Amino acid sequence: MRATEIVEGFFTAMERRRWAEAAGFLSDEIHVGWPVTDEHFRGSDFIAMQEAYPDGWAITVVEVIASGHRVAARIAVDQDGKRFWCFGWYDVSDQRIVEAVELWATEGSETPPDWRRRFAD
Repeated sequence: MRATEIVEGFFTAMERRRWAEAAGFLSDEIHVGWPVTDEHFRGSDFIAMQEAYPDGWAITVVEVIASGHRVAARIAVDQDGKRFWCFGWYDVSDQRIVEAVELWATEGSETPPDWRRRFAD
């Protein structure tokens, strides 16, 4: 399986709430960092946290690209009338995701600075 297929498979399993299947795409020693909130998840705690997340969300894989074992993904998550974005970078080794950094943002949650408004649509 290509590295992109592993990352896509992980998010597909997550969308379907197939937790054991999603965990199968991850190394037992997975490390996931969320720099925006300065959280770090290791091993089975990452799937346990995902499973505990309040339900009602829908995942759309927008784009997944790779260079060798490094994968970048752009994921949209819709919940309660809001869109959240995950921009993630994943290291794949031995057919498993071994490390990830995910940046999460809420669409439209920040006001652009006034000086920049004249350049945007």
